Amino acid sequence: MAVSTDTRRVAFRTNPWGRAGWLLLAAYVVYAAGRLDFTWDRFVLGLDSGAKFNGYSADVTRTLPVGGKFSPRQRELYEIVLRAQEAAIAAVKPGATLADIDAAGRTVINDAGLGDAFIHGMGHHLGLETHDASPDAPLEEGAVVTIEPGVYISTALLDMLADTPKNRAFIAKVRPMVERYNHIGIRIEDDYLVTADGVEWLSKAPREIKEIEKAMR
Repeated sequence: MAVSTDTRRVAFRTNPWGRAGWLLLAAYVVYAAGRLDFTWDRFVLGLDSGAKFNGYSADVTRTLPVGGKFSPRQRELYEIVLRAQEAAIAAVKPGATLADIDAAGRTVINDAGLGDAFIHGMGHHLGLETHDASPDAPLEEGAVVTIEPGVYISTALLDMLADTPKNRAFIAKVRPMVERYNHIGIRIEDDYLVTADGVEWLSKAPREIKEIEKAMR
């Protein structure tokens, strides 16, 4: 299966990867000669889904190994993202801000050398809208938020950058990481209710590697 794409229309934010990651999520595919080619059992599939109940929204993402088992590199990256989510969850409590939660999870990703591949926020409020208003004010008991670390990595995104001194420096910085995890994208997203003493996990679904691989049999 092949899908044509015109990469010249891609625009970039301050992080050169930012907009490209949103448009392509190219970590999930192989890019070659201006085409997107899929060999399914080698890749992971990201499912970002939600539902509404009595007018209120949910937002959940799982990353699944198409072939039924994660490769060693996919497993390694998944565990980093899962640890980032766990660190962010531990930071949720009344009085914490979304910035506090983001910093807790982002530290794990940064320490793993993957900060440039994390191109969105750690989470947002849930309510009548899936992406509900997300003020900077401290969280209150009863608030519902997502926690959704993710990293998206592909040499395709490097190939799309203009040849400028700034981009050459960026490419040199991230190339070892990109080559290690090339064409892998991982996101884990769950929904949490802020309680008096922490959080309640609302979107309970398999997310540990062994649980996911069991469900894929």
